[in-house]
Amino acid sequence: MCEQSQITCHIEALPYKRAYQKLFNNQVDGLITIDVKTFQDCCLASDWHTPWIAGFFSEKPLNEIPSSPDQVLGKTLITVAGMKSPYEFMPDLTQWAKDKKVGLFSANNIFTATRMFINNRADLLWGSEEFTWYFEKQHAQNRFNFRPLLTYATIIWVRKDRPDILNKLNAGYALMQKNGALNEKNILLNEELMKARYVDAPFNYK
Repeated sequence: MCEQSQITCHIEALPYKRAYQKLFNNQVDGLITIDVKTFQDCCLASDWHTPWIAGFFSEKPLNEIPSSPDQVLGKTLITVAGMKSPYEFMPDLTQWAKDKKVGLFSANNIFTATRMFINNRADLLWGSEEFTWYFEKQHAQNRFNFRPLLTYATIIWVRKDRPDILNKLNAGYALMQKNGALNEKNILLNEELMKARYVDAPFNYK
């Protein structure tokens, strides 16, 4: 999209909490994350969007994975610091943890969270579909089931003082739509372009 927008993008992958801090401290021009009210005061939303789905990972069969907040009581749970979605689904989670109704572990990043889960540190892991990439890299992709519980749109938030960037990104997105460059979820290049352009991200964790 940056190429089609004719802008040079310097993209950095960061843990949720640090990425949000950099945006609020005016250290970046934009952020790719979910569409929540938190960012409406500082930023403008892109036209581009794609579904983002969050829920529980578990070794249990799907019908035994919690589907409502109260079913988490008495269990242990891993979340990633900075993720807002577990508290959207479980508004009382902080108090439950204080009252020891839930055993809550907070990991600094997705890799640490998935590693803890692989090592049987908790009954449940709250995450998104993208966590499966980390499981695959750790050869654990077939161990866990995923129960989707929340759906948001992922968008690009651009700072209000940089409407020039937002306008260019929106124009690039419109061009990609016109040329059929995206798949049905609006996130990946179509199959032909993926074969020519996709390079898997490095997995620099041990």
